[in-house]
Amino acid sequence: RLDAASRTTAAWLRTWDASRRAGRERMLLELIRVYQGQTAPEMERTLGIGASLLFTRLVSWLRLSHGTGANVSTQLRAIGLFVCAPGGERLRAEFVTVGGLQTVVDTVALSALVLPSSAKREALLLLTGIARTSREYKAAQCELRAS
Repeated sequence: RLDAASRTTAAWLRTWDASRRAGRERMLLELIRVYQGQTAPEMERTLGIGASLLFTRLVSWLRLSHGTGANVSTQLRAIGLFVCAPGGERLRAEFVTVGGLQTVVDTVALSALVLPSSAKREALLLLTGIARTSREYKAAQCELRAS
């Protein structure tokens, strides 16, 4: 049986799956508003077992949309909540493993004609936040090249 937090997150994910871009943007803005400043364990406690599923959806959507010319600023900020939060080691590792770090580096390398400067700024803030968490992630970023 799912606990109350997990049921709430499952309902949120169903809404996410049924939403288009504008709806997802609104959902992400609310997510950012609610979870800004929380630690990863606090977010995972509030979101229940669906936290990882939510995070996976955010990263997947970023990977699908970062090169399309869509403004991915909100996506990057929402992902940053998870991977830059204190205690977010597991989610940072997951982010790197699924190619999220490479996607963010590729986002920074996109032409200004393709991607708004606000998205590049958020991408750089995310990379900086990840690099500050450990020497290992700083080195990983240095080894990546834009595709």
